[in-house]
Amino acid sequence: MGPSKMISGSFSKFLGKPKTLIIRFSERYVTKSIQQTSASYKLAVFDTAELLPHESLIDEQNKRSSATIGDVIGTFKDLKNLGIKIAICSSSTRDDTKRTISYLGIEEMIDITKCAKDPSLLPKPHASNVDSICADTGVRPSNVVVVGNTPIDMKLGRNSKVGLTIGICPGGDCDLGADKTVDSITEVVPLLRRLGQVIEEKY
Repeated sequence: MGPSKMISGSFSKFLGKPKTLIIRFSERYVTKSIQQTSASYKLAVFDTAELLPHESLIDEQNKRSSATIGDVIGTFKDLKNLGIKIAICSSSTRDDTKRTISYLGIEEMIDITKCAKDPSLLPKPHASNVDSICADTGVRPSNVVVVGNTPIDMKLGRNSKVGLTIGICPGGDCDLGADKTVDSITEVVPLLRRLGQVIEEKY
């Protein structure tokens, strides 16, 4: 007799309840506990919109305004050092997306890019976007965190049943429908650390 059945049996005698009911409760409890303690994020999904505003108009004005978004390069480096893959899921065209990625100098840190008009993808927030990324990277949706600055990004995460959605909301005065919100992209990795969802840093 396994430990769970022995415990269930003892509770059954004490409570005077049918043994099968106690066993079912025990199985649900154990499963939930494992899910809560073993989750580890292995893939972060971003849209280029929260990396640089108005990416189709990259100029000196946008270069200045991008400073308010946070440290994109530093955040991406931290994610890579933690073994977390990075995906771009953009609502923009592939040309505009490539231009933004090149402008920010993050090409070598991105593992996969999906764009609005890619074949077989439906517009965000359809789950096909994250499903496709997961299929190509071998990461389960439960190990994915979606980071965005619009309600559409958060709905994409919910539709795809990802492990966590993080909304970027400067000043904290917006309701994006995210699981967690931060002021800038710079706070994403510290948030994951506080949640205990990054295990060990690579050196």
